[in-house]
Amino acid sequence: MAVSEEARHRLYQRLEEVLGLENANTMMASIPPVAWAEVATKADLDDLAARMATTGDVAELRAEFRGELNRMLLGVITANAAMAGLALAAAQLIAG
Repeated sequence: MAVSEEARHRLYQRLEEVLGLENANTMMASIPPVAWAEVATKADLDDLAARMATTGDVAELRAEFRGELNRMLLGVITANAAMAGLALAAAQLIAG
């Protein structure tokens, strides 16, 4: 059952009346904003890490990223070399 923010706020106000501000804050910090079934546990995260390690998806993503990064770097180096050559040619035309 999903709890609305309005219901959470009413609960907080009542807790504050009964328990005081500090205890109400502590209690509300202990209650997740979603249903407990939706909260990921450490076991869930360990399972996800194990599945990612065995499927190779992360390795494939890294390889693709590295390839794109190398392609972009080559483009930047080429563009910089071309600009330097044009600047040198322009300087020679001006000087001479």
